[in-house]
Amino acid sequence: MAYQTVDVVRTRPLAGPVRVRPSRRWALTVLGLGLLVAAWAFVNPIGAAPQEPAYVVRALEAVGGTVSTRLVPPQPCFAHRPERTAACLASAPPATGVRGAGAGVLTPFLAWPTGQVERIAADGYRATYLARVLLGLICLLLLGAAARVLGHWGLWPLAGLVMAVTPMLIFLSATATTVGVETCAAVCFGAALLARCQREDGDGTLLPLAGSGVLLALARPAGVVFLLAVTVAVLPLLRVSRLRGLGTLAALLAVVAAAVLGASWSLAHQPHRALTGPALAQALLAVVNARGSLLNLQVGVFGWQDTVPPALLFAGWELMLGLLAAAGLTVGGRRSRLALVLAAAVPVALAATLRTVVVRPDWDTGGMYLLPALAMVPLVAGVALERSGLRPRLDTLLLGAGAAVLQLVALWYEGRRYAVGRHGPLVFPPVAQWAPPGGWWPWLVLAAAGAALLALSLVPPLRRERRATARPEEDHPSAVTFDTARASVGR
Repeated sequence: MAYQTVDVVRTRPLAGPVRVRPSRRWALTVLGLGLLVAAWAFVNPIGAAPQEPAYVVRALEAVGGTVSTRLVPPQPCFAHRPERTAACLASAPPATGVRGAGAGVLTPFLAWPTGQVERIAADGYRATYLARVLLGLICLLLLGAAARVLGHWGLWPLAGLVMAVTPMLIFLSATATTVGVETCAAVCFGAALLARCQREDGDGTLLPLAGSGVLLALARPAGVVFLLAVTVAVLPLLRVSRLRGLGTLAALLAVVAAAVLGASWSLAHQPHRALTGPALAQALLAVVNARGSLLNLQVGVFGWQDTVPPALLFAGWELMLGLLAAAGLTVGGRRSRLALVLAAAVPVALAATLRTVVVRPDWDTGGMYLLPALAMVPLVAGVALERSGLRPRLDTLLLGAGAAVLQLVALWYEGRRYAVGRHGPLVFPPVAQWAPPGGWWPWLVLAAAGAALLALSLVPPLRRERRATARPEEDHPSAVTFDTARASVGR
């Protein structure tokens, strides 16, 4: 029998990126964030946020008209006096002037339920704490929904969420104001919209999409603007064919209806100016020149902007965020890169526009209140890395550990400022002139536990947790690889 050597060609389709599903890792993220928010809610003295006394009083007015003096929070006697501790609250009179123009414009949509909770309090202290608990729970529900959606998708999107929840966002979520609700709603809406665009989590994204979109549109006067900003950042990843179905249509209609209602209320009650070209150009130049301080405000300049953490906090968080975004730009597909560029550019244009249009730029256009739009940068970067198929290794662990340490540093400096003054002893609990309910150590230990859970949620998964799926990056067409082998065939 004669033998002839021939080429045998075996074909196999590209397997696509290996996707890592962290199963229930997102639950660790939610629990960690919950413990951090709880610690901040009690570590912060009454009036730690500029609008807090005004919101407490106006929420009571929304349900009862005249407000009893006993339910009015004390005057924040430490405001703009960083060396004065919160011990002065014991002799501070009730807050006055909280109904004036300096308090900003507050929407009524969350005021009514908050006022109903505050009415059962015995004094202004308890009314403020009850408002913090209610609004903090809303924030945690929103962040929990975002963590579930992104955690089921992969570890990189979950890492993007951890980077989006800066110490500043934790601080805002623990105050009796609606700024935290607005920002958490933007994070949840962005996460649900990104997942929906990729057909991730099926119908599990519909309720977070509708609920967070409605809250974002109604929480604050600028909510509709941030709703549009989040949508614009996601546009490059949007596929209209993936938004079909009655459930999706109902969710989007609810968001549109809330946006119309919120925009109508804002136009009627928020003082504004006409948008002109020269004024917009001047505002854009001012925003670009102040980009460093504006970015620091997103990370954490707390209280009445008189509690400034060390430069290490800003440098560390901005470095991690920059590396995450750079990695997304490097390995992400064409659509992902375009979405990242939009996510970074939209907040700049938004800040300039609001600075031009809004008569009083003290609240809605302050740097820290651009968080609802800026949070899209790490979210989109995490999605870009997941779509590229990059497997999480030591990098996600470092991001989680870095975020945990910096969250604790921020809380420690916040506590130090109110316990012994901004320049008091670094180890302040033994010599504190003011202490939160229960003392300092229980809340510091609670925050440490929350930070540890946050770090653990980004530990790279074990081999048995990994699941490979055949889903290549959509920007690249499916392909076939050829393996050629030599074989002998009898003839």
